[in-house]
Amino acid sequence: MPGCLRNVSLRPVLDVVVLAIALAMDATAVAAARGVAGIARAEALRIAIAFGGFQAGMAAIGWAAGVTAVRWIETWDHWVAFGLLAAIAMIVDHIRHNAMGRARRDEARAER
Repeated sequence: MPGCLRNVSLRPVLDVVVLAIALAMDATAVAAARGVAGIARAEALRIAIAFGGFQAGMAAIGWAAGVTAVRWIETWDHWVAFGLLAAIAMIVDHIRHNAMGRARRDEARAER
């Protein structure tokens, strides 16, 4: 291995590849569904350009927001992460609670 590459980590590259695959799953699902339905080449091209443009645009906006906001958030970023995860947990619990309540009501109606 050349001396200039001796201390280079492949972890960031792997992170980017895994993130790209995860972000492409929605476009892959739409492409598969539209392919099964059968569409014209012009419509397929429009869909591909729209998905590709939005994927690139969202990544660019996220990068710009991260670079801009880092100086304001870095001192309490762990609390932001905690708050977001707590909010998600409360939303999931609320949805689960409502679903269980509906199941109990449906069960009670079925017994009558």
